[in-house]
Amino acid sequence: ELFVSTKQLHLCAAHMSSCFVNLPAFPSLTHLQLDGCVRHDSNDPVAVATTTITILQRVPNLEVLTMFFEAGPHEAELEEYPLHKEGELLDAHHLHYNQYDTLDLATVPVPRCLGSKVRRISLVHYQGGRAQRMLARFLLRNAPLLEKLFCELAEGPLWIQTELVREMETWVMNERASKVFV
Repeated sequence: ELFVSTKQLHLCAAHMSSCFVNLPAFPSLTHLQLDGCVRHDSNDPVAVATTTITILQRVPNLEVLTMFFEAGPHEAELEEYPLHKEGELLDAHHLHYNQYDTLDLATVPVPRCLGSKVRRISLVHYQGGRAQRMLARFLLRNAPLLEKLFCELAEGPLWIQTELVREMETWVMNERASKVFV
């Protein structure tokens, strides 16, 4: 309870999961950064998205949301072994895209901050797995006051990056919002 009046909060976990759902309300919080791994092959992508949404329901005055999607263990292993063949490294990217993924979270209530306060969303090391896309779609489609979207895509094939950017641009509710993709 010592931290409920904080204005900025940075939460880290090995995996973005339910470990944060028992947080208290943070009525003064305006900036939130969530760091963790969201695997593209998550068994329950809806749970990953609803966990983040549950956190957002506890921060009614949030204006800036940063999601840092950490790399899975595979990428860390590659850094430890720099003697891989070039082809192995090219095939080891973390980008994913499946146009047939179901991304709806129809029954999830929209956190008040998304509809009335959030002005900036940053998605760092966005890899495009189903859980990440489901979450990004929900956030962007429910943030009418969004002024800036920043998305740093994970390394990978240009065609996947292009599809992810196109998809994300259609989700942004505010047509005047600045969209930066790197």
